[in-house]
Order: sequence, then structure tokens, then C-alpha cells
Amino acid sequence: MATDQRTRPGPWPAVELRTVLERLVAAADSGRALDAFLHAAGAAQIVADRLQGTSALPAQPALRLIPRRGPIGTARRLLETSATAVRGRLGLSEWHVLLRDLANVLAEAVLGDTEEDAAGILLSVRSAVEDLRSGVPPHTARLLDGAPLHVPSSFRDLDLRPEDAVALARRFAERQPDRERPLLVLGLRSSGGYLAPLVAAALGRLEYQHVVARTTRPGGPLLPEEPRLPESLRRVGGLVLLLGAPPRSGAALASVAARFTDAGFAADRIVPAYPALTDRTEQPRLLRRHPTVVLPAADWRIHRLLGREQLSAAVAGLLPRGTELLSLDGLSDPGGTERAHRSVEFTAQVADQDGADRTLRLTARGLPLGQRPPTAPGDLGVVDGILIAGRAERRILAEGG
Repeated sequence: MATDQRTRPGPWPAVELRTVLERLVAAADSGRALDAFLHAAGAAQIVADRLQGTSALPAQPALRLIPRRGPIGTARRLLETSATAVRGRLGLSEWHVLLRDLANVLAEAVLGDTEEDAAGILLSVRSAVEDLRSGVPPHTARLLDGAPLHVPSSFRDLDLRPEDAVALARRFAERQPDRERPLLVLGLRSSGGYLAPLVAAALGRLEYQHVVARTTRPGGPLLPEEPRLPESLRRVGGLVLLLGAPPRSGAALASVAARFTDAGFAADRIVPAYPALTDRTEQPRLLRRHPTVVLPAADWRIHRLLGREQLSAAVAGLLPRGTELLSLDGLSDPGGTERAHRSVEFTAQVADQDGADRTLRLTARGLPLGQRPPTAPGDLGVVDGILIAGRAERRILAEGG
């Protein structure tokens, strides 16, 4: 019997910056670009949230044009900033810029075409990562005391993947094809703090030349580290791409969009973008003034991973040597709108090495991004963030299986 069962994990403990930095360094050391990016984006979120509540930054000179993007230039600036930050001469704002830029560079590594691409980008930021081993200087640590990280629900519960950020970037490119137009990719924390660097990196791979990725909180200072950036962007005719979690009403995206219209931006130069929980692409009422970019639920990568073709390949690759997959039965496409992990149940008909046929009753479900849980007896394993597990005997009996 096929179902669209959803599973919701228990409460996730909040972690402090010191722990996040330790995990970031460990991930970079082992070449795990995705994990390093997630921890860098999380660390940047901790510092940015505390910064917006504790201090203001001095105004910086207006930009003539958003600079051409590229991981090497950003990595070079990282080396200069990190060397000063770890000596304790800079405050909270500089730590924010360091961690934000590190997340932006690591997003490039996540989207690299090959492992060699990712390894090269990780190498380019090795000095910055190395400097983080000693943690946060005491003065900055005091400012961050009690500032925890809560994993955003989009990556914890909703099965978003980096490929979905790429899909959003492609949809934007279809509607805004001018590669020379300056573009501010602004993520609404917390989910947008992870989406924005990935979408910006994807736009760079689509040959957009002037892309800046930043994050903000609805209701907080818009861009406290660069208060003149919105005006600079407006003067050169740039666009604002607002990224957030799947909206209920669109109020958070609309509130930030209103800040830009108040600053003189035309409504059509503010583009809210988000992954939707349903297949409907109609904007929430609060966003109808603006052109929007929506990734329908059916186009999320999780739906392909839980489809028959992908699951068949995953199961076949996880079976013991000499065991052949004959068929997958009783599988339906995931559906529904609950904010939790998708899960489908199915049966796999297999032939053992001795020629005996048997039936495996299995469940496939999405895992929180970056999580690698231990498998239990009867589980096949994890492929592309999908746990393929044996179904509990009590459920099989309850279904009459």
C-alpha cells in the first residue's frame, strides 16, 4: 500500500557559535563542502541576529556598481578579514562579514560540477577556516553569549536540497535574462540565509555578472553592515531577489519588499522567490504587486528522489551483492501540504543469489539536510539524503501484510 506519510522529528536542540564553528572546521577538513556550507551559514546567522540587536555599523561608501562576482576575489578578502578578526581587533560586525562571505564561497563549492571543483574552492578558503580553529575572541564571545542557532525548518523538516535553489535560480533567469543587470539576492533568515548564497552561486553559474548575496530579518535593520547598498543598487537600476521559506500568507516577504519600495524601488524591481508547498503558483495576496518566482512542490528534488525511477536505482544499488531487484510495487507520488518530511511506502520484489524470490516492505523518507543517521537492522541505507528503511513488523501486521 502506498501512502504519503509524513514524519516529523522531535525538537532540535539549539547550538552555540563555538559548536557550529567546530563542526564547520571538521567538515572543511574532511572535504564535506555541503556540511561546511551549512555550518558557515548557520554561524553567520547567529552573529547577524545578535548584531542586529546589539550594535549599528558605520556607513560605508556608496558603490558605483556591484562588483563582478567570483569565489577567488571573495576568498582573498576572507583571508584578510579572518587574520584580523581572530586577533580580536575587530568586533561583532567584522565576524558577521567574515562568516557571511565564507558561506557565500562555500555555496560555490556545494554547486561545483565535480569533487575537484569543490576541493579547489575548499582549498582557497583553507586559511580562513584554519583561523577559526581557535574560536571567537573573548570580547566577541561575550557579545554572543547565549545566542543559539536553530536549524531552519525548510532544511530540517521540508526536504529542501541545494538543487532546489538551482531550480529557483533557473526560473528567475527565464524571467530576468539580463546578465549584466546588478542583482541583490537577499535571504530572509533563517531559511533564506541558507537559500540566498546557494541561489547567488547558481546565478553566477548562469553567467550573471553582478550578484551580491546578503541576509536580513523581517522587522530588523535591512542591511546594517551596508546601509547604503540599497540606494546604490537603486541608482544603477538593479533588482532585488527576495528569498524565503514557503510562505503561509507572504507577510514576511511583503514586509521586506515594502522597505525597498519605501526606498524608491519600483514594485517590478523587487522579485520575491520561494519554494511552494503545493503545486499552485499563484502568489499570496500580499505579494501580487511584484513579479514572483515560485518553485512548485512537484518540482522539488525530493519528488524525483521518491519517484519510481530514482527509488528503483537506489534500492538496486543498496541490495547485497548477488541480489537482484525484480520490481517495485505499490508506490504513489508524494503529495499533501504538511510541513514535515515526505515518506512513501512500497514493496520491492527481489531475487536472492540462490534464486529464491522474496518481498521487502520498505519506507523511503527524506532526511534533514546534512544528517546521516545510523541505520537499524532491516534498513537498506541512505542515498541522496533518502533513508530507505524496513517497515516495522507491527505496521505490516496492522495492514494485513
